[in-house]
Amino acid sequence: MDKEALKYFNLSHDIFRLRKDNNKKDKMSGAPWNFINIGNIYFKFREFDLAKENYYEAIYNFNLLNNQSDKSYGLATSFDNLGLIELNLKNYEKAKDFYQVAYENRINNKKAEDIIYSLSALSQIDFLEDNIPAAIDKLDKAKKIFLNYDNIEKEKSRVYRNFGWMNSLLASFYYSKEIYDKAQEYDQLALNYLDEFPIESLVARNNLSSTFIKKGKFSDAIKLLESNREYLKNRNLYKYKKKNFEKLIEVYEIVGNNVLSNKYKDSLISASKIENRSVVSSLISDFEIRTLLLNKEDELKESKSKYNMSFVIFSTLTLILILFVLLLRTNNKLQLEINSKLESEKIFVKKDLDSKLLELTSTSSYISQRNEGLKLLKGKINKFKMNNFSKIDESKINKFLNDTNRSIDNLVNSNLHYKSFESQFKSIFPDFNSSLLKLHPNLSPGDLRMCAYLKMNQNSNEIALISGASIRTVESQRYRLRKKMKISKDINLQTYLLKI
Repeated sequence: MDKEALKYFNLSHDIFRLRKDNNKKDKMSGAPWNFINIGNIYFKFREFDLAKENYYEAIYNFNLLNNQSDKSYGLATSFDNLGLIELNLKNYEKAKDFYQVAYENRINNKKAEDIIYSLSALSQIDFLEDNIPAAIDKLDKAKKIFLNYDNIEKEKSRVYRNFGWMNSLLASFYYSKEIYDKAQEYDQLALNYLDEFPIESLVARNNLSSTFIKKGKFSDAIKLLESNREYLKNRNLYKYKKKNFEKLIEVYEIVGNNVLSNKYKDSLISASKIENRSVVSSLISDFEIRTLLLNKEDELKESKSKYNMSFVIFSTLTLILILFVLLLRTNNKLQLEINSKLESEKIFVKKDLDSKLLELTSTSSYISQRNEGLKLLKGKINKFKMNNFSKIDESKINKFLNDTNRSIDNLVNSNLHYKSFESQFKSIFPDFNSSLLKLHPNLSPGDLRMCAYLKMNQNSNEIALISGASIRTVESQRYRLRKKMKISKDINLQTYLLKI
């Protein structure tokens, strides 16, 4: 409803300008109390800069009023609201300056209830700054005004309420400092002055009960809280009911009365549920109020021939809708392009990986075939060595054959082809060796080589052909590797490595 109210306050400004156009001497930019109300709505939503703009605009227009009483009252309210903004921002000195200007305007107006209100606001700053003497001094001034006021019957409610609120502020300060005797004294004074105001007295009794609990006066606290509960029983003040039940639960838990504590816990849950349902009811009430406001809008539009607010609002909403659709389409197009690019990159990476795997497999096959061929060659040479060649010097033949065998053995056992295999393996599984060493830091280069063969899903026969070792040697190496890695017999070594 605040947004709706803001809309109609702005509309009333437009009508005020129409009136202004008929009076060229009128320098006012708008109805000053309208600016106050608009500023209050912005304040509620913590839009402090916009609230300030409206409060300053109100000050400008109040200064143009001829009636001194209305002028002073309006200025005091405006400066109070500016002070409240600075108080929320914890700028206490600025807040004090604004409250002081409001106080001076109220002194000129000579209304007791308003002067007490200003003294209360100023004392609140003193409490926040721990300036107790200054706060007490303001309380004494308020007390003198209160006691000397001679028109109690006419203005009693506001005088009593503001003076009671001031005592309540002082009680809250002493409570925060854990000076509970003083807190009780001023809480009781506040309750005396606020007794005729149902809501304020509820708060005062609740505060006093908190003080009694801190002092161990549980029966006194229960008496006050039960009094509040009785008052709230058939009323829809769920905010206060919840606070009352929370305090009752607290005190009954302290005294060990679990029956009543549990009872009020159920009541608290029930109050919360009813409060939620009341929100729905308030929405219905808001709808009814909105309907009334719409009827008033029709009346206002008859006086506002120069403007067409509906057209402006509709055009703005249409423009926002078009921009939203364009933004949505642009975002969808961009997302499709990103997805397409990611899919292309995914396909490229897959092709590259497949190519490298094929190359690695080819290298492995080549090494295996090369070693197998060399072994066959070695067998033929050994067979040739066993033949008797009488025409050739036997020592030279033996020397030739031994040299040839030695070269072939060296070639079979060399690392040259494994280095090529190792390079290709690391390009496909770059983190395999480091991950494996983190789990098993005691592995040797030969162990890592065996793990690489197993990672490529090679069996013992294939590893023997690639490495140039015998199958028995390969099986022995696998056994020692399993033992070094401390892998149980229940776990397949090759499956274990494939998961890394």
